Amino acid sequence: MMIRVEIYPRTEALSEKRYLEAEPDTTLRQFMGRLVEAHGSHLGMDFIDQTTGEIKLHYMVVINGKRVSPSERDEMILKDGDVVSIIRPHTGG
Repeated sequence: MMIRVEIYPRTEALSEKRYLEAEPDTTLRQFMGRLVEAHGSHLGMDFIDQTTGEIKLHYMVVINGKRVSPSERDEMILKDGDVVSIIRPHTGG
């Protein structure tokens, strides 16, 4: 199945390949691991906690326009055609 990936603000790591193939019944956490494998550890170090392997809590994850709470992230099963958006916190002033 194909999953679309969006990271905001945009990153060069995903400038060309925005779709990633996943096996049926893949969880969001498994998918994030696959995303890091496909695009390099520099991408994963940004939003994956290297100790726990979980998406860092201050990142918002949205699937098909609906926010996924941190407590749902490990069990969330993705479906073909899903759009996974990872939104980084904004900084600056």
